Amino acid sequence: MFGFGQKFNADRDVPDLSGRVVLVTGGNNGLGKESARKFAKHNAKVYMGARSEQKANEAIAEIKKTVPNADIVFLELNLASFDSIKKAVQQFVGENDRLDILMNNAGIMATPPGLTKDGYEIQFGTNHVGHALLTRLLTPLLEKTAAAANSDVRVINLTSIGHEWFVPSSGLLLEDAKTDMDSLGPWGRYGHSKLANIYFTKGLAKHHPQIKSVAIHPGGVNTGLGDGVTSLGSKLFLVYIVTGANTGVGKELAHILYSKNAKVYVAARSKEKAIDAINEIKERAPQSKGQLVFLQLDLADLRTIKASAEEFLSQETRLHVLFNNAGVMTPPQGSKTAQGYEPQLGVNCVGSFMFTKLLTPALVATAKAEPRGTVRVVWVSSSAAEVASPTGGLELDNLDYHSERYALTKYGVSKAGSYLYSTEFAKRHRGDGIVSMALNPGNLDSELFRSQGYIVGRFLKLFVLHPAVYGAYTELFAGLSPEVTLEKSGGWVVPWGRFDSIRDDLVVSSKSKAEGGTGIAEEFWKWSEEQIKPYL
Repeated sequence: MFGFGQKFNADRDVPDLSGRVVLVTGGNNGLGKESARKFAKHNAKVYMGARSEQKANEAIAEIKKTVPNADIVFLELNLASFDSIKKAVQQFVGENDRLDILMNNAGIMATPPGLTKDGYEIQFGTNHVGHALLTRLLTPLLEKTAAAANSDVRVINLTSIGHEWFVPSSGLLLEDAKTDMDSLGPWGRYGHSKLANIYFTKGLAKHHPQIKSVAIHPGGVNTGLGDGVTSLGSKLFLVYIVTGANTGVGKELAHILYSKNAKVYVAARSKEKAIDAINEIKERAPQSKGQLVFLQLDLADLRTIKASAEEFLSQETRLHVLFNNAGVMTPPQGSKTAQGYEPQLGVNCVGSFMFTKLLTPALVATAKAEPRGTVRVVWVSSSAAEVASPTGGLELDNLDYHSERYALTKYGVSKAGSYLYSTEFAKRHRGDGIVSMALNPGNLDSELFRSQGYIVGRFLKLFVLHPAVYGAYTELFAGLSPEVTLEKSGGWVVPWGRFDSIRDDLVVSSKSKAEGGTGIAEEFWKWSEEQIKPYL
C-alpha cells in the first residue's frame, strides 16, 4: 500500500521486442531519448521522430554507446507543421508493414504566445493537434498490426499533471484554438494542451478498442521540456539571493537561475551542505557562465543576520530579486530560536523580515537603474496561510503563544505573516519600483517535512507531495515573469505560477484601518521592527 512492494523495472519487466517497431516522437532528448534507449535495448526497431537530424544523430550515437546494437532510424518530424507530419508518415509507412508502439512524447511547455504553421496556438498545435494528426494517419497501420497474432499494439500519449493545475475552469476552448490564447498565460496554454491529450486518448480508446491507448503523467522530471520558458532568458550579470538554497525547492531554484547564467547567493546555515549543493548544481549545469556564492545565514539567530547582510553588501551593490525561500515547519515541541521565539515565527517571519530590512537599500538602489517592476522580493508562504491560520492570519496579542496553539496553527500563523509582510512591503516600496509577491509554492517533497517522522513523511511523499522543482517554477513566476507587474505587487501567486485570490479576512488584515481594513499587517510590521531593533 505504501510503495514498499516491487516497482516496475524496465530492464526486468519489458519483454523481448524483436520484430516489433516503435515510433517515439521527440526521441532526441529527455524522456524520449531514454525511452528509445530502453526500446532498443530490448531489440525493437525504433524510429526517432525529431525536427533536427543533427540532434537526432547525436542522440542515436549516444544511445549506441550503451546499446551498441541499437536499431534506431531518424525520422524528420515537425509536429507544428501538417506538411511535415504527412511527409513523415509517408516515409514511415513506405518502410514498415507494422507499428507496435506509438509514443507521442514530444512537446513544448510554457512558451510565449505564438501559432503553428497551420494557425493553431503553438502549444495546443504541437502537443495535441500535431500528435492527433500523426496518430490518425498511422491508425490504419496500427489496426493492421493489432489484427496480427500475438500483437500488443499501444498508443502512449504523454500528458501532465498540468492538465489539472493549469487548465482554464471552462475546460477546452476549442473555439479559440486558432488564436494565440494570450489571456491564458504560458502555463494556462500548457495545461490546455495537456487536457486535450487526455480527451484525445479517451476518444482513441473508445473508437479503436483493439489498440491500447494510454495517457500518462511522467512525473516532475528534469528534461529539456522547459527549454522554451524564455521569460528567464539569460540572467548574466544579474544578482539573486535564495535563502535555504542548499536543499529542496531553494536548490532547484538556484539551479535554474544559475543555468541561465545568473549570480546566485546560496544563503544557508550549513556551509558544508551549501557547498555540496553548489557542487551538485554546477555538475548539472556545466555550460553556465553564472556564479554560485555561499552566504552564511542563520535566520534562527538575529545576532548573526546583520553580519550576513553586511557580507553580501561588501561584495555587491545590486540585488535584483530576494527570494525569501527558507523556512521551518512543525519543529520539535518546545523548541525555540536563539532569541526565544517559537521557531516557525522566528525563522519564517522575524528572521526573514530582518534580512529583508537590511537588504532593502540595495533593492531600492538597484530598482533605480532597472526597468520598473523587475526588482522584486518574493515571500514564500504556504496554503497553510489560508487553511491553518486563525481569523485575521495572526493574533497580535499572542505572538509569544502564552495561550498555546496547535503546531499546525503556529505554522499557518508564520505563513500568514509572510503574506502580510509582502502586502505591507508592497505598499511601502511601490514608489521605489519594487514588486513584492507572496506565494503558495505547492505541496512539495522537500526538507520542510524533515520533522514529520518516517511513516508520515513516506506517506506524504508517495501520495501528496510533488517534486521540489515545481515549487521553483512558482517562485520563478513570482520573481521573474513579465506578467508580474507593479500593479500586481502585494498579490498572491499559487502553483505553478498564476495569480489567485486569498482568504478574505487576510485581505482585510492587509489593509490599514483608513483603507477599511483591520490594520493587522501594519501592526505586525511595527511589532517586527521592534523585535529586530536591538540587533541592527
